[in-house]
Amino acid sequence: MWISSRVRKPRIIAVSRRLTEDLLFWEQLGRRLKPSPESPLLIFHGPGEVTERILEGDGLAFDSALSTDNGRRALEDAFRTENRQAAAALTEAGVPAVALMGTDRRLLTGASPRFDLLSPLAASGTVPVLGLLAVEGRLPGLAAVVEASNEAVSGVDWVVSRAVGKKISPAELGDLSGEDRAPDPSKMGRVSIRVLGVSEVGLVDPNSGSRLT
Repeated sequence: MWISSRVRKPRIIAVSRRLTEDLLFWEQLGRRLKPSPESPLLIFHGPGEVTERILEGDGLAFDSALSTDNGRRALEDAFRTENRQAAAALTEAGVPAVALMGTDRRLLTGASPRFDLLSPLAASGTVPVLGLLAVEGRLPGLAAVVEASNEAVSGVDWVVSRAVGKKISPAELGDLSGEDRAPDPSKMGRVSIRVLGVSEVGLVDPNSGSRLT
């Protein structure tokens, strides 16, 4: 995965599933973020409560939506609505965010993001907010996308609702964040994974937050 050496590697803000259910979360996050060309940021998130509610309104169940062509289209439309709402809330809070889906310009193939497109955008001071729907119509887990990104990013902030205050295991992180699984640190090479509460995001101290063990 090639990235120009002139583009700084971005940091991922990985938004855990339970936080997407909090309608005030994106505004809170926006008040904490301070993106810049010197500190480029990417935000990755999966579908949450907004997507599920839209699908339910259409008489569809989230768990079975991907099993039919009509269901896949409905899920993408609902997820795109949630993604745009997230970017709009960040923009309202003063963060120059842009809503993107993994199906846009094939930004997500399998679990691998197109950093050749995302990193230069982040380096401009804009924050790409990427909804994790892959071009194959699959929903790769947040952990899988984070692991596939390890060579292209400077670090990962896995954001949960509250500060943890201690080293945390992947199993504990999975329970806390509502994801099916947490990233495996052994697959991340030298890239650190910090577990941060919303109020801790944006802290300058690189040792802030709880390390994933």
